[in-house]
Amino acid sequence: MSTNLHNEIDAREGHAHYRCGICNDTGYNKKKCHNRQRIYNNLLDYVMIYYDIFLRILYLYNFTSITSTITQDAIH
Repeated sequence: MSTNLHNEIDAREGHAHYRCGICNDTGYNKKKCHNRQRIYNNLLDYVMIYYDIFLRILYLYNFTSITSTITQDAIH
C-alpha cells in the first residue's frame, strides 16, 4: 500500500516523461527511436566480427587437435 498522496506537483507534463533507452532523448521510448536501426546495425556488425573470430578459433583448435591425433597415431 502506497502512502504517497499525488497532487499537481507530482504530475508530469505531456509525453516528456518518456526517455529513450538508446539515445536518452525525452518524448519517446527505444521502440520509437530514430537512431534504433543505426545502433542495431552497428551491434550486428560487432556480433558478426566476434562470430567470425570464434569460427576461426574453433577451426584452428579442431585442426591442431586432428593433426596431433594423427601424429600420435603415427608414432605408436
